[in-house]
Amino acid sequence: MNFTKTCRLSITALLSLGLLANCSSSDSSEATSTTAAPEARISAPSTTDLTTTTSTIALPVSNCAGTEESLAEFVGEPLGFFVCDTEWASFQTKEYAQTCENCESVTIARWVDGAWKEIGNFNQFFSLSPSKVSSKISKESLCAIWSTNRSSEFAAKTGCTPDS
Repeated sequence: MNFTKTCRLSITALLSLGLLANCSSSDSSEATSTTAAPEARISAPSTTDLTTTTSTIALPVSNCAGTEESLAEFVGEPLGFFVCDTEWASFQTKEYAQTCENCESVTIARWVDGAWKEIGNFNQFFSLSPSKVSSKISKESLCAIWSTNRSSEFAAKTGCTPDS
């Protein structure tokens, strides 16, 4: 086997692995609400005898410092929903989300020194300002984790981009 043929086989194997990884699916039974994350693209050159082509494989990018699993472990029970941006997250436990009627309380947590720290419970039917949550939260993170701030009713007041 010559060098060119070996290179082609290696590139083909790498691209196949990337496509298989991209086709895998996560468990759809989890009830999570997350904002769409941008995708990163990686390029892998593929050489033939006369031309060079580039293939791109989309990989999800997460900007969340902690994970949903680590927050559920910190809380001590599964989460009903989890929305995260940088080191900030809003969530409800699964039990609360399934048993309350017209749930009002949503908890905000912050990833600090490698662990989640609960900041407080807030009424999800009202808008929040950074000063009500923590002086350390940015307006952008609060817009990302607090859907009421993005509602048509409050977007003008909060400065968040409204959900469509």
